[in-house]
Parts: sequence; C-alpha cells; structure tokens
Amino acid sequence: MAITNDRDAPLAAAADATIDTAAGEELAVPATKTVTAQMAAFALLAEAVASGPAPWDDAAWETLPGAIAETLA
Repeated sequence: MAITNDRDAPLAAAADATIDTAAGEELAVPATKTVTAQMAAFALLAEAVASGPAPWDDAAWETLPGAIAETLA
C-alpha cells in the first residue's frame, strides 16, 4: 500500500495498491499539503481496516477543516 501525492511516483508503481491524495504540486520545501493529506489518508485507512471501532467518530471528522483553518490562520 502506497499513499502518495503522485500516482506516477516510483513508490506507487512498486506498490500493490495506491491511495493518491491529489494534494497538488508543492511550491516550497516543506511539503505541508502532502504530509497533511497523507496523514488524513492514513487515518481513513486505519479506520477502514480496524478490527474494532475507531477512536474518533463522524463528529470529530467534521471539526477537522475548522481546526486546520484555525491553525493556519
């Protein structure tokens, strides 16, 4: 499983399955968009394959955009 911002990346080609975050091109050295999108993808993947309930609920997901906007303000 590869989680990548570029579906044509060598990592994606080597993986059996790929999640393409499509976060867009990074314009600076710190890959903030890519890292944030990958963390969200990891959380969604963990929720999907978990054997029990996830430690968060739909309400927690709904607060995420506002929390990110507040952090970046």
